[in-house]
Amino acid sequence: MEIQKYQEKIFEDIKYFNENNEEYWEARELMKVLLYSKWSNFKKVIALGQSYFAVWEVEN
Repeated sequence: MEIQKYQEKIFEDIKYFNENNEEYWEARELMKVLLYSKWSNFKKVIALGQSYFAVWEVEN
């Protein structure tokens, strides 16, 4: 299997859909796919991403 297809499959395998058919992923499953071994380390990455998104949202 090609690397790109394998990578896509990993994310597809842990994807969920809400009642509006919008995609989402569970953070604790996603952290394993991204090779974070500790929740505390991944939680920092999530917080950083949220802060960047908040700034981007205000600017746009």
